[in-house]
Amino acid sequence: YYAVRPDRTAPFGPPTALTELNTDDHDHRYETSFDGLVGVISRQSAGNPDFYVAQRASTSGAFTDWTPIAALNTSGNDFDPHLSADGLQLWYSTSGRVDTVGELDLYLSERPDRSSPFGPPPNIAELNSTSHDSNPALTSDGLTIVFTSCRTDTCDLFYVTRASTSESFSTPAMIPNVNSDSIADVEPYVSRDGCELFFGRIGDPAATGGWDIFYSTVLR
Repeated sequence: YYAVRPDRTAPFGPPTALTELNTDDHDHRYETSFDGLVGVISRQSAGNPDFYVAQRASTSGAFTDWTPIAALNTSGNDFDPHLSADGLQLWYSTSGRVDTVGELDLYLSERPDRSSPFGPPPNIAELNSTSHDSNPALTSDGLTIVFTSCRTDTCDLFYVTRASTSESFSTPAMIPNVNSDSIADVEPYVSRDGCELFFGRIGDPAATGGWDIFYSTVLR
């Protein structure tokens, strides 16, 4: 589903089904490049979820010809696609590659241009643990990543930074003043400038449901 608003000070209107994307299968997370011309979706048509990619000429047009991403899809669970701003990098999590070290690991696939396929992904060893690492969310400059990790007693939100895109990331650390003790904090989405963070929290006694959306500001 999607919702729109006339300006950033106005509330969002009623949600509308994305009929061009929805199928009879289980359609998971959907991501676009910053210009909205490249789309990636995780879709479970048979067995475990796989990734599909499509492009369009303008944001007023529809995505067509969703194509499986052969270099990424496995017999395991392929989840949580996140496209870089230019649409040339795809960050995601999976349980199905031979070099995974935990229940789910974070991976990065790249391509030289939008007409090329995504290449074989390396395991991002500096981010992964022997537990569950998933839901990568990247700032538009590529210098900060927020992700879910269950390397603590429960699942929490972690982040890493780097000085430039040619350098390695810092050691993963829990996001200060955001995570809740003994309650799972998951599914982060970080704004392109890194100053707003949206995430899910499961089982908070002060929440209105079993799984609620929370919001925090000034990540960096």
